[in-house]
Amino acid sequence: MVAVSDTSCVNYLVLIEYIQVLPELYAQVLVPPAVAEELTRPRSPGLVRSWVALAPPWLRVQAPRRPFDSRLDALGSGESQAIALALEVRAGRL
Repeated sequence: MVAVSDTSCVNYLVLIEYIQVLPELYAQVLVPPAVAEELTRPRSPGLVRSWVALAPPWLRVQAPRRPFDSRLDALGSGESQAIALALEVRAGRL
């Protein structure tokens, strides 16, 4: 099953050293470009930035192909892109 993640899930699982749960539950985890950018910002924890720099093959950055639904404008770019991508790829989980 494919899952799509926003920033918080990956960030906190790395910080609590439990990120390995994702590949145990899902064959692949997709994150949109906005999420990848948020995880690598200078203000992100160093542990998270280091993990993303050496991300495992089960984590893939993929941009949604369709334009974002304007109803998602109230959300942050990571959340709106994650929702759009999850709908597009028919992810089993978001």
